[in-house]
Amino acid sequence: MKEKNITIPFSLFTRIIEFLEFMDVPEYTSHHGQEYDCILYALLKKKQTIELRDAYAGIVYAKDDDNRHDARIRYLQQKRDAKGWF
Repeated sequence: MKEKNITIPFSLFTRIIEFLEFMDVPEYTSHHGQEYDCILYALLKKKQTIELRDAYAGIVYAKDDDNRHDARIRYLQQKRDAKGWF
């Protein structure tokens, strides 16, 4: 089957991540634990990508130079943190 992308509300996306983080995974077999880790990692990485894109949009759509500078600093901090996490 051809892979398809879907669109879901960001609030649902974050609820799914929070739910998965809350689950007690050690009760599952090692295969399920590995699957769980892969799925959660992919979702967290996607969330971080979305947040970085939004932070970058803050630079592009800033009202003035001061707001643009502040948005750029926030973006660069998020980008630095993202490199350390993944």
